Amino acid sequence: AEYMGEIIISDMAVDHQKIYRIYIVLLLLFSFGLCFCSFVTTRQCYLSPCYQGNGTDNLWAIDSGISFQLVCMCMASFAQVFFAYWVLFKTNVGAMNRGILIGVTVTLSLFLLLQSVYWGQEAILVDALQGHQNGTIYEDSIDCNSQTKDDCNKLDPIKKCIWVDEYSQCQKVMKIDDTAKSKFEVVTVFSIFVSIVQASFSFILFNWMDDSLESFPIRSNPNQRQSQLQSQQNYSSPTSSSSINNPQDDAEMSSYQTENARL
Repeated sequence: AEYMGEIIISDMAVDHQKIYRIYIVLLLLFSFGLCFCSFVTTRQCYLSPCYQGNGTDNLWAIDSGISFQLVCMCMASFAQVFFAYWVLFKTNVGAMNRGILIGVTVTLSLFLLLQSVYWGQEAILVDALQGHQNGTIYEDSIDCNSQTKDDCNKLDPIKKCIWVDEYSQCQKVMKIDDTAKSKFEVVTVFSIFVSIVQASFSFILFNWMDDSLESFPIRSNPNQRQSQLQSQQNYSSPTSSSSINNPQDDAEMSSYQTENARL
């Protein structure tokens, strides 16, 4: 029988492949949604319009460091899907490849869980700010530098300047951005989903490691496979030189056994 280039697949391996493909599709969908949400959440301000000023703008918004961390984690989760597909279906299934895949999957699952906790806290923070002064924040902005109420009311409405009787000042009024809470909640939900799927995926990868190494499809090099078959045939061939009895060697062995018997 010809075994060159043949894929050896057992029934158990076929069932495992179907389940692996389901997990990969789920991870692909959830990771894509998480990446999309991360792109629209970066540098999200808590207020509308955004708070201005060096330093204070980061206090009232998602800063660049957290935004970069979010995007990198989501892109890593998306790239891990293609890495899993490559390991499981495009390479030889070995203990090292499977171990690396399990390690990466477990690590991503843990980091995504921590990410969901952080962004859940951000959603809670925005919800709490909405209850502070009915979600209204006043800024002592340079755009609203009028000294009287009449001059303040004459300013461009785009600047959103109003006269605050409580402070007797013309200040910039800002409202809590309702879209901020929704974006943070969506990131939290997708992070939880991806984390759960990654954890269960790593669990089955670990439990099925021995079965996969024995029965998963093995893609071998045709030349290497042919040499292995030739070696096996030479070893088991009854006409091989090692299996032919040498009459001279038999005579010497019989003489040696006779001498030992006499002694």
